[in-house]
Parts: sequence; C-alpha cells; structure tokens
Amino acid sequence: MTNVSIPGMILPNDAGAPNLPSEGRFIAIPQGANVSVKILSYSTETYKNIDLAPAPKIPFDADDAPLDYSFNEKIYGKNAFFPENIVKISNKKQIRGVEAVIL
Repeated sequence: MTNVSIPGMILPNDAGAPNLPSEGRFIAIPQGANVSVKILSYSTETYKNIDLAPAPKIPFDADDAPLDYSFNEKIYGKNAFFPENIVKISNKKQIRGVEAVIL
C-alpha cells in the first residue's frame, strides 16, 4: 500500500481513513463570530492505480502494541473522491479565554 507524505506535514488522518497529509492552523475569532471558508481557486491532479494505506490509530505513549491499520469501510467502500471537502473547520474551542477554530 502507498503512504503519501509531504515534508513538514506530520499529522496522520483519522484512524481508518486514507492516510493523506494535511495541515491545520488555529485561528482566533471574535467572541460569538461564525466562521466560513470561500475557496476562490484550486487545481487537481489525478493519480491512478494507487492503493492508499489507512491511517493507524495513534497509540498511547505506554502502548507497545503494533499499529492498527484497519480500513474504514464507509470510506474505502465508496467510489468517490476523498476527502469530500478539501477544507474542514473545527467546532469553536476556548484557548486561554479566546475563541478559536482549527482550519
């Protein structure tokens, strides 16, 4: 199976989903504000005949068991692009008294 990597992007995907690299940023927002994203432009490149490895479940520090690379059949069983949306916005979080989202 293929594991895709990009220098500087070290966070794995959700356990069982294709292990594609991603990047996240905390963004402080005004109290009570709503967050949305408008994509102005993007491009795609298609690669064929690649079996993407699933992301493992991140183990606890004291866990010496081998990594579990289980497939999420809801994702791998579909003939569809993944991820469906190229941008995710987390729920609002409080960081030291400031509202923020992860983009």
